[in-house]
Amino acid sequence: DELRSLQLEWTFEPAANFSLSASGRTIHLEPNALRAGTDYDVKVSAQSDATYESRPVGLASDVIRISALQSELVVAIDGGDDRRVPEGTALTLDAASPSHDPDTGRRLEHFTWYCDPYAEPGEPPNESLGGCEARGPALANAPRGLLVAHIGPPALRAGSAVRLRVRGYAGNRSAEAATILRISPSETPAVGMGVGVGAARGVVN
Repeated sequence: DELRSLQLEWTFEPAANFSLSASGRTIHLEPNALRAGTDYDVKVSAQSDATYESRPVGLASDVIRISALQSELVVAIDGGDDRRVPEGTALTLDAASPSHDPDTGRRLEHFTWYCDPYAEPGEPPNESLGGCEARGPALANAPRGLLVAHIGPPALRAGSAVRLRVRGYAGNRSAEAATILRISPSETPAVGMGVGVGAARGVVN
């Protein structure tokens, strides 16, 4: 009976801009209720008109600090992290659509693309088949998360592979994703035309 008369009051400093659901001795905060990167002093005050050994319990309080940490950014490239691309393909890599900030739900707006030669573990990259040196202009012109590149000679030839990385930014946070492009022979069927030459004989009277 003495515990039922206990009344709790919860306060946040700085004041939290959200609806606080308090029930008895616990509080419940919805996801993203606290502002990322902010420290909160949470105070609980208890007041009761109950008595203990014939003396009033009175008022008591306690304070704890909660640090709302910033989440890691979600950076991804549509289509997976390993793909085969036919030589001669016009390819668009999209990191803008799936990448976002979990703390705000907003998409990222700033990206930087990188290109690395790639080979299977234990094998050196085959530079004779082409690599990253000709990808510079496309990488530099893709700050919004969309990379458009033409796959083919002289930059990349069938049998070569590169690892394309993208780093997305939000304030002082950044995260990275990568995809491996394996260049396969062109899927365009070869078209051949045969020309036959025959001799026509005529009889003139």
